[in-house]
Amino acid sequence: MAVEFGDYITVVCGKNGTSKSSILGIAAQIFSFEKDYVKDESLAFRQIAGGMFKSQYSDHFRISEKFDVPGSMSVNIDLLDGYTNQAATAKLELMKRGKSPRPVVRNNSTAAGSSNTSRNFTHPVIFLSLKRLYPIAARDYKLGDFDYLEQHKKDFIALTNELLNRNASLATGTDGTISSAVAHGENYDQDSVSAGEDNAGQIILALMSFRKLKEDYADYKGGLLLIDEADAGLFPTAQVNLLKMLDRECKNLDLQVVMTSHSPVLIEYAYEQSRQFRRKYKTIYLSNTYGNVQVMQDWSWAQISADINTKTIDTSSGVSLPRINIYFEDKEAEDFLQLCCTGSQ
Repeated sequence: MAVEFGDYITVVCGKNGTSKSSILGIAAQIFSFEKDYVKDESLAFRQIAGGMFKSQYSDHFRISEKFDVPGSMSVNIDLLDGYTNQAATAKLELMKRGKSPRPVVRNNSTAAGSSNTSRNFTHPVIFLSLKRLYPIAARDYKLGDFDYLEQHKKDFIALTNELLNRNASLATGTDGTISSAVAHGENYDQDSVSAGEDNAGQIILALMSFRKLKEDYADYKGGLLLIDEADAGLFPTAQVNLLKMLDRECKNLDLQVVMTSHSPVLIEYAYEQSRQFRRKYKTIYLSNTYGNVQVMQDWSWAQISADINTKTIDTSSGVSLPRINIYFEDKEAEDFLQLCCTGSQ
């Protein structure tokens, strides 16, 4: 199957077990941000909370020793490489590395002539996995001291208020099991926030990390933000606000955002945008209704819902559908169909 990402925002949806999160993992796996191979210079930039601009293999893939054997996965990659400004290709294959298989980039076309063509492409990535939704009450949870956040608290609070339609006045960084930040009011603090508020804080912290990178890195060429279950804990209006915010930040920070979601509200809004801005927005529905997983590009929620629930789509009143001719071998067959459809002859 082939999957094409939008220039700005791509929403991936589908039934359980159709490889939605695997698509995010593949996108994360092919990039690293530790070296500029064109200038032969090391890169040591960090996110606001100290994390690297790359996703560790163990954060987005879990390998089955029984079924995920070397050679069982092979993905062809086509992209525009920002450092060479050329169309580039590579393969991501499951290979034996050490004691167990792991996905490895091979045949990186930008490394032609190099002794190492099995290297990742250089590009900053933030992958917000389901790990970020670890229950707050069960975390090792403490205050976090993040310099950039302290200097730009007003921006963080403003983005949170825009997303959640409210009027928070304070912001606090948190550390421990998960590094995050939350905006809150004067009558409660970081220990009292909801899972949705925490999710919003982590997404905004990621956006501001790319903003910081653009300010600090003279050769900044954009970034990739991956969000698994982006709508988690967000009420419907906040889900739409999130897409509106991401649209603006994609333009300002030259970002691509790829997310998974099960939200009808978020998916339908993204679909509506894809009808107006076909290159910027993509909705991808993964269906295994007919056997192997198939990619349905830019499906509406009505189409997706019909496939998920195995039902036909209601038509609007006044819509004229084409007439279908049905031919029978004999009168008995005609009577049988009429009985099935109407219950009477």
